[in-house]
Amino acid sequence: MKLEEYRKGLQQDPEYLAVEKELKPLLNLADDVLELRLEREWSQSELARRAGTQQSNISRIESGLGNPTFKFIQKLANTFDAEIVIRLQVPEIARPFISATEQPCNSHDGENSIYVPNWPQRSRNQITNWNDLTATPTELEEGIPL
Repeated sequence: MKLEEYRKGLQQDPEYLAVEKELKPLLNLADDVLELRLEREWSQSELARRAGTQQSNISRIESGLGNPTFKFIQKLANTFDAEIVIRLQVPEIARPFISATEQPCNSHDGENSIYVPNWPQRSRNQITNWNDLTATPTELEEGIPL
């Protein structure tokens, strides 16, 4: 099995997705701390010294295994002269996908409707707003007229 196939399989695994969702904030913090530290060309020991902590704490955070307190994150932000940004964001609702080659057809009552294979209801649905549908850039790159 190739790595790409393995990753694709993970994206279908509800257990993996739940763990990924839970760890994502810590992994984002790890990426941010590592990036800021490397931009300044500091070692983990140097960052720890400046932040008043131990190198092992920096290592745990950068590996995504740490579970730092907010106070510790503030201390790191101050050390980097950085701003902490926290957002609670509801994921965008997945919109149905329609191929660029499919065209709406008129139903018996004259309303526009189209069968969208990936639509959860698996039925014909009225399209009231084309912004409710999405297309991928690859379809446009293949020379399919808009």
